[in-house]
Amino acid sequence: YPNSRVWQQFEDRCNKIGNVKCFGHGTNPGNVQRRFHGTRILCHPDDPWMPCNDANCSACRIIEDDFSMALLGGWSGNRGVYGGGIYFTSMSSTAKGYGLDKASGFAFDKGNWMDPQAGNCVLIANIACGRVEDVKGPVTHPLDLSTFESRKVDKSSGADELVVFDAAQVLVRALILF
Repeated sequence: YPNSRVWQQFEDRCNKIGNVKCFGHGTNPGNVQRRFHGTRILCHPDDPWMPCNDANCSACRIIEDDFSMALLGGWSGNRGVYGGGIYFTSMSSTAKGYGLDKASGFAFDKGNWMDPQAGNCVLIANIACGRVEDVKGPVTHPLDLSTFESRKVDKSSGADELVVFDAAQVLVRALILF
């Protein structure tokens, strides 16, 4: 994994972005960064792991079919405070707090978000950040796609949140189960 279509669209997007100024440990073409994304997982993977066929298993659908911009905010109930895009973080523990099985009582504020039964997982992905708009807090304006390919906010925790607005900028590399 990933499938050849997703791999090719990511490579094409990186090449289209080209060599740009990188931050952190980014590489060109595309200012590619490694980031984490938390999401729901409904199946119980075996070894070797293969994606399930459940249409509602977010992790398997992302890995097999890529991110769907049409499903933004489905779990959280909002499209995001930094714009309607796909969110990633530099810290895996932050990503683990997303995609929790709320119906079973798992929540960050209850302190049980780290439980292996929380119904979520963390995806490790390469992100073609390109030219990055740095913001200090919530935004309401759309990303100026003539100037930027992504948006980033540096949090007081030391983590950053990175938002991309095109699924072709994401290449999932691994899945972490707890």
